[in-house]
Amino acid sequence: MPLSFTVRAHMISASGPGQRPLGVTLISIVLGWLALAGLGNAVLSHGWGSIFAAMALLYGVAALASCVGLWRMSPWANRAYLAWCVSVIALGVWLVRSRMFGDLLLGTAFLIGVVAVLALGYRYLRGKLRWAPAL
Repeated sequence: MPLSFTVRAHMISASGPGQRPLGVTLISIVLGWLALAGLGNAVLSHGWGSIFAAMALLYGVAALASCVGLWRMSPWANRAYLAWCVSVIALGVWLVRSRMFGDLLLGTAFLIGVVAVLALGYRYLRGKLRWAPAL
């Protein structure tokens, strides 16, 4: 059942109808740049193999979807952000297992820090996007 414009306007953000919070705008812009980086890595990953290329493509597409969803304050933006988070974690696990960071402990610590930052981003977005489900 479609929502009326009035109801949807109140669902959009905590800062008021029709306004995109500055933090959401900044996250969207960063995700746009990360989408370009992911898609570029997918195209230019000659020496890394097909698994890396596929993961980079997934990362880039998920970042682009999240960027667009957040920019438009779409109801599916939260799910797109979570999909991007999953792609980041999957790519991070692959990089740690491939010993990209040299030491397994150092790579694991870095990945834990990335997960913490992603969780903070989700918590922020959940507060700004009222339709976001709690995890």
